[in-house]
Amino acid sequence: MSGSTPVLVPGLFTATRWLRALGVALVALAVVGVIGCGSSTPNFNGEAPLCEVNFTGTGSWGPTMGLADFRGADLIVKAEVSGHRTARLDQDFLVNQMVVQRVMRGDVAEGDKIDVSSGGGICLPLEDELYLFLSKGEAPFPGSVYWMIHPQGLFPIVDSHVQIHESLRTEDDWLTALNGVTEDELRRQIEQAIDG
Repeated sequence: MSGSTPVLVPGLFTATRWLRALGVALVALAVVGVIGCGSSTPNFNGEAPLCEVNFTGTGSWGPTMGLADFRGADLIVKAEVSGHRTARLDQDFLVNQMVVQRVMRGDVAEGDKIDVSSGGGICLPLEDELYLFLSKGEAPFPGSVYWMIHPQGLFPIVDSHVQIHESLRTEDDWLTALNGVTEDELRRQIEQAIDG
C-alpha cells in the first residue's frame, strides 16, 4: 500500500473545516480569557477583590523631600488594614478598608472604619498597621473614600518600628533615615513636620 492514496471522508478534515475549528477554538479561548479576567477583576457587590500587595500602584509619583511635603493632609492616622473592596466613580478603583487606631489629625475617631485608595491600585497587606497621610478629595466619591497623598506617606509599623516597603524610593535619604526608627520617634517627627 506504499503508493496508495489516503481515503478521505467527504467534508471531514478539509482545510475549510480545520480553519473553522481553529476559529471556534480561538473564540472559545478568548471567551474563557474574558470570563477569567472578569472573575479576577474586582466586582462591585461588596465582595473583597483579590489583590497583590503593591505599595506603588500604577500612578506616576513625583519625588518628595520629607515629611513636611505632607503638611496639607486632611487626615493623619495610624490604621490597620481590615479588607479590600472596589468602588466606582468614572472607573473602578481598589479601596483598602482600614480601622483607625490613632488620630494625629482629622475628623475621625479611634475605632472608626475608613476606606483608603490611591485611585491607582495600591494594595496594602491585610492586618498591616500603617501611618498614612490622606486627603478627603473634592469630587463626590462613593462613600467616604480618603485618598493617599503619596506612597511615601505610608509608614508600616512592625514590632513598634517603621519598616519602609522595599518597593519605595530607597534613594530618598529622608525616607531611608526613617526606616527602623521607633513608632514614637516617627510620631515626634510627623508632629514637628506638620506644625513647622
